Amino acid sequence: MPRARGSKHPADGLPRRRVAAIQRRLLRWYAAHRRRLPWRRARPDPYRVWVAEIMLQQTQISTVIPYYERFVARFCNVAALAAADEEEVLALWSGLGYYSRARSLLRSARLLIERHDGRLPRQRDLLESLPGIGRYTAGAILSIAFSQPEPAVDGNVRRVLTRLMLTKQKPVQRSRCQRTAAGRPRRAGAPAPGAGRFSEPTAAELEVRARDLVSSVPPADFNQAIMELGALVCRPSAPLCATCPLSRVCEARRLGVQEQVPSPRKQPATVRQSRAVALIHNNGRVLVERAFSPGTPRGLWDLPGTLIPENSEPRRHLERHLRSQGLGTRVGARLACVEHGITFRRIRCTAYETVLDGSALSESPAAGRPARRWVERSHLRSLPMGSAARRLLASCRRPI
Repeated sequence: MPRARGSKHPADGLPRRRVAAIQRRLLRWYAAHRRRLPWRRARPDPYRVWVAEIMLQQTQISTVIPYYERFVARFCNVAALAAADEEEVLALWSGLGYYSRARSLLRSARLLIERHDGRLPRQRDLLESLPGIGRYTAGAILSIAFSQPEPAVDGNVRRVLTRLMLTKQKPVQRSRCQRTAAGRPRRAGAPAPGAGRFSEPTAAELEVRARDLVSSVPPADFNQAIMELGALVCRPSAPLCATCPLSRVCEARRLGVQEQVPSPRKQPATVRQSRAVALIHNNGRVLVERAFSPGTPRGLWDLPGTLIPENSEPRRHLERHLRSQGLGTRVGARLACVEHGITFRRIRCTAYETVLDGSALSESPAAGRPARRWVERSHLRSLPMGSAARRLLASCRRPI
């Protein structure tokens, strides 16, 4: 027996007409506003989709594009990546951050050669068994590369769906002194219009609804469309509701609470640290060492240095640290300073001119000490180095 017009969808309680309206409006908007990105092709390459999705984890598109283009130019397919040396992969990744992603790509490529004839599998469970591929990334690959109706719920999609589909249960909190649509200030603590009637969908509910929305439309276009909408229009703050194709079917907009949902996640307090590094050079070569201390991603090369305890004099502490590591040195003038972030930490890194006592230095690591290497200044770019080290070297004005 046919379901009555406007009846609810059995999977998640959404009226069918509303599902169709969301799909139609979103796809029409995407056709007109989609960005031209190097991994978006008429016939998507699964390998390139995979590389792009890994790079885009916690990283903005504008930052990713040049790294992506260099990476796929050097490693054009799974076989080329699987045969690569980890140091070369990390060198191409240097500056992009979250270096475990690069290692996961390399490990996965080798597993694909070993177990799947060098091809990405089309089954979700097999994809999720590969390093670095979680539920979202598997859904993105399956839908974009293989046109399977799989949801891909990242932060942007979660925000769009949460605003679209607030559910009846709990109040949505409004900020104190929020103004009404007429511009009059609301009494502090007074409920917003519609408050007390809605709450945010759970992660499981969002997954069900995303699956329903992608089930009867081109999945690659729909998933990329909703991601694009979240990135460009349905922004975390100051969403562009006036130009949003879904504004008429958005529950958060109807209630006037679009800037309060999703509820902000509690972020860990920022930890501020100081680090001092030594610029040691000799005949056009620079002394670098493998990452050995907190503040430098594992596996990269860096200038020798250490974190500085609070209330310590940086030069003296750096000199004591270097001597404890077998480097007899005299730390001199301050050359450059940069600040960078690693998750919840902000690290202020300062480079000092440093003279090595004696010209000979073994590059063989002693027990408990990092590996070291003398590198020609012109060859530093080929080493995997963090962005802080590269910025410091670029900022040091004295010739080497």
